[in-house]
Amino acid sequence: MGKRRIEIQKIEDRKKRNVSFTKRRQGLFKKAADLCRLTGADISLLVISPGGKPYSFSSSSSISLDDLNYRLNNTIKNIKEGKVVDDETTRVSDDGFWWNNLNPEEIDSIKKLTAVRNQLLDVKEKVSQRKQELLAAAKAIDIATCTTTCTVVEKMEEDSSLLKDDLGMLLSDCYDDAQNWFPSIESLHNFESWLLN
Repeated sequence: MGKRRIEIQKIEDRKKRNVSFTKRRQGLFKKAADLCRLTGADISLLVISPGGKPYSFSSSSSISLDDLNYRLNNTIKNIKEGKVVDDETTRVSDDGFWWNNLNPEEIDSIKKLTAVRNQLLDVKEKVSQRKQELLAAAKAIDIATCTTTCTVVEKMEEDSSLLKDDLGMLLSDCYDDAQNWFPSIESLHNFESWLLN
């Protein structure tokens, strides 16, 4: 027999409701964890039992229930006061830079202008620092590469010199042996003829 569709309605019996809550809470948290794993989203759940006990789930261990409560209360307070909620998703444009969404007409006071200027100067400073770090790293890599390359070249020159010495000694030995085996050029030619025939 397959699964049956259960109509969603309030369970009147208190004991059955508590049992159902316990089972469904675990399933809900499992589905949330699966969704986080599959999509990479950060999800936080707050579920309150029929008895009033809160249960929470968070995909990130750094997000605590107190932090979520604080952020929620601040957001509600800002909405009630009519303030624009300063959310990162509203500030970041498609390419990821907040200054692309900057509207100069919205800067209506010296205070706002100074704040934007300071933010841009901070960005400039951070970019400059990062540039210096990358240049220093590149120089370190170049120095290490040069040192390694110089060491390899020196070793190759050393090996080449040793090979030349060995080759010279080998040729000298061969010449001495050839003179012992073939005292004259004529005997060498006779030996060649004998080999070729």
